[in-house]
Amino acid sequence: MNRAYLTGLLFALAAYAAWGILPLYWALLRHVSPVEVLAHRVIWTLPFAAAMVGLARQWDELAGLLRRPRTMLVLAATALLIALNWWLYIWAVTNGRMLEASLGYYLTPLVTVLLGLAAFGERPKPLQWLAIMLATAGVALILIGEGLLPWVSLALAFSFGLYGALRKHVRADAAVGLFVETALLLPLFLGWLFQLLVSGRSAFLSINFSTDLLLLGSGVVTALPLLWHVAGARRLSLVALGLLFYLNPTLQFLLGVLVFEEAFSRVRLYAFCLIWAAVAIYVSDMLLRRRR
Repeated sequence: MNRAYLTGLLFALAAYAAWGILPLYWALLRHVSPVEVLAHRVIWTLPFAAAMVGLARQWDELAGLLRRPRTMLVLAATALLIALNWWLYIWAVTNGRMLEASLGYYLTPLVTVLLGLAAFGERPKPLQWLAIMLATAGVALILIGEGLLPWVSLALAFSFGLYGALRKHVRADAAVGLFVETALLLPLFLGWLFQLLVSGRSAFLSINFSTDLLLLGSGVVTALPLLWHVAGARRLSLVALGLLFYLNPTLQFLLGVLVFEEAFSRVRLYAFCLIWAAVAIYVSDMLLRRRR
């Protein structure tokens, strides 16, 4: 194993582990509205994204991006999708739906395959079809066995999958794209926070110092894993990144069961087993195609 690969592996592991344990951070903000947490996450991510662009000396790339109206329109759409995904994730953690969130991220790669079929005419391979069928059976089992649709899982999977599908067609570095997305969202959330402050309903600057620090730190915990992921992606293959991705939902699942002690019925156990089998088939197919 060469030094560059090892460095990339460590960066990618740090990124996915950080995303996997991030619920512990959001759980400390249970007493704050998820929309207000999201607003601070967007606002305080922007300066870190700007610093990442500056350190990489990508201002020329950013300027070129701003001169492409169609690309900016796509980034406006991805900004809304990532805001929805972030809000829903924070809401799930603070409302005892951590297991549903982890299920959503297990489903994300399979949803990406379906989106590739629907939007771009990509044909899934036979093993991918089998994985999709097993994952669908897992979701259907929850629907039939518990009488409810796991909408949190599906909304997280489809919002993140669609976000990734659209961003794949934007010729921009991750940090540059994040800077544009958060800049586009900034006026909306600044206005929201101003309205909360004026009406006296803001948690920021009104509860305690630790809450203020946690809200300010939301930008750090958002931007740093992305920086590590970018550093890892530059040194590793897409297959290696695809395998490491599952560290994220696995840590979320363990937190949901062991730390947050969420209810885990027999129906959900069987559903997760079906989806884990789907993930195993998907990963096996990815490795087989890589070997060929």
